[in-house]
Amino acid sequence: MTEIVKASQPSLKAAGYRKSGNRFNRTTEPGIVQVISFQMGAFNPPGTVEIPGLRPNLYGKFTVNLGVFLEAVMPYDKTPPPKSFVNDYNCHIRRRIGELLDNPQDCWWPLDPQTAVPAILALLGSRVSAWMDHFASWSTILSDLESVAPDSRVIRSGPDKILATWMLLADGDRDKAQRTFAAYVATVDPASPHYRYLSTFATEHRLSLW
Repeated sequence: MTEIVKASQPSLKAAGYRKSGNRFNRTTEPGIVQVISFQMGAFNPPGTVEIPGLRPNLYGKFTVNLGVFLEAVMPYDKTPPPKSFVNDYNCHIRRRIGELLDNPQDCWWPLDPQTAVPAILALLGSRVSAWMDHFASWSTILSDLESVAPDSRVIRSGPDKILATWMLLADGDRDKAQRTFAAYVATVDPASPHYRYLSTFATEHRLSLW
């Protein structure tokens, strides 16, 4: 892993990323931090049964996690804030590198620098670079979130309109935040635990569910 990360560092440094361990951070606007994180597969204890597609054996392999962290939405987000360096799990928009392929999939490469480095460098210089450049500004991210359907989860793993609501509240645009939030709430089952979270969120931030 050390060799693969080291081989990736020059091109990432040239693109403005700082390194800490197996993670890289780049600030594109004040409060917007992009993350590239190399992750090794976990070691399965003896007796673990491999189940392809459900519990694969990823020991001796690695993947790359991508993310975009938005500091201004932290007052509305219940996840713990990052420390000095942002991790991919701190991010509000996240991807695995394999999701950027023509045939999106969860890709893991063998920890073999000779074969992995050319493939990773090619992806970092093309698909990853283009994805990061697209999500480099607050205005573009918010525009993307506003353009999707009320129940969309296309841009992030969670509801896109919830992140849009957080960003609009951070902007001070309460009217648009209210409309965005209510449109999303209308797609949620009122009997679900998620609806209860939305109700609590609405009370905390002086929003209406409809």
